[in-house]
Amino acid sequence: MASQWKTLVTSIVLAISLVACVEQQPKPAIAADLKMEHVSAVAVISPGFELRFGDRLGWREDIMVMRNEEKGDYKTGINDWKLKLLIEQQLQEKGFEVVAENESADYILFAAVILGGSDKGKEFEQLLQLYPSLRGVSDTFETGTLLMGLSRPGSPVVMWRAAIQTYIEQDSTPEEQDLRQQVVVKSLLRTMPVQ
Repeated sequence: MASQWKTLVTSIVLAISLVACVEQQPKPAIAADLKMEHVSAVAVISPGFELRFGDRLGWREDIMVMRNEEKGDYKTGINDWKLKLLIEQQLQEKGFEVVAENESADYILFAAVILGGSDKGKEFEQLLQLYPSLRGVSDTFETGTLLMGLSRPGSPVVMWRAAIQTYIEQDSTPEEQDLRQQVVVKSLLRTMPVQ
């Protein structure tokens, strides 16, 4: 009789657990994650270049959001300072130190979100003047591309650059936007060569 009660109680508990699992609704963040399942970043790395844990990285300037103002190519609500903080957080989690503009850095980091067509505007032209090696590939950056790169301070040579086309789809919620940016930044930083 006691074993029948144990079996009955166990069955009831199991049934309640299964019903609870079935009734749970998926979180919006999971839906956004499914949209990003085929994300991949393209990277170009100078031969022999590797970062070391603890290297000091400094920003060249704020993240550039480049759009062709005259044509009004693409409008989006990109929060560049939030994206910059996310990049810094993930770099620190990887073991790098992100330093302020007035501190010395081992490498200079730049980032740009490209929202224009073939004419990406004055800011992009300034970036190409600083880093001439980008000029040959600049036409391959599609609308909605996030580009990141590293160079030595004062050097026009880009040691590492990575790009990913991501800002092409409007997310319906801030949670989905946040998750999309986390996945994108993680995908880009995964391509950084670390010793």
